Amino acid sequence: MKLRAFSVLLLVASPALRAAESAPADPVREANRAWLASLPAAPKPELTRHGLVAEELRRWKPRGANQGVAVDAHHFYGIGNYVVGKYDKTSGARVAEWVGLRGGATIHLNGGIIQDGQLVLAHSNFPQLPMASSLEYFDPVTVQPVKTVSLGIRHGSLTWAEKKDGFWWACFAHYNDQGTAPGTDNRSTLFGKFDEQDHHRSALRRPILGLGPQR
Repeated sequence: MKLRAFSVLLLVASPALRAAESAPADPVREANRAWLASLPAAPKPELTRHGLVAEELRRWKPRGANQGVAVDAHHFYGIGNYVVGKYDKTSGARVAEWVGLRGGATIHLNGGIIQDGQLVLAHSNFPQLPMASSLEYFDPVTVQPVKTVSLGIRHGSLTWAEKKDGFWWACFAHYNDQGTAPGTDNRSTLFGKFDEQDHHRSALRRPILGLGPQR
């Protein structure tokens, strides 16, 4: 009985629905929509800083590169958790690649930079605990590992590092969901300065700098 009643209700309602669909448009609403469409549009956003304007020339999708990128004069390097690909800047063609083992020693590569003729990548054991980090050095020509510099257990997971004027600047990230020590969240992300002996010289927390951790 319930099924028959439901069918009758549908048949009765159908003409009303068709009438509503064929009803003339509300002139007031249409006039309001036309007015909104006539308002000036915002200018196209540009990447500007210090008077410089960045223009996108090309866009590529490096295989497995879901973490970071490094660049030199003629190539860019797409970085994944345990994948590093070398690509031609002009054509986007992959010219070399290194792929680690799933579940191997390389767990979570992140940001990278060409430093002193080598490709230096930030690495951590994210989302494992306790958080441990390292710098992974690659030959940029062959994209093969050269050496590892362990940073040991740290306050956060290393996401990027860069050497300048004799000091290392690095970011150790915390997150809000996984891979974070109890009692911490992304507000515990730390931006620090280190000397060549890996001594911590100074640091700022994320809310002061407005730096968000990258995963």
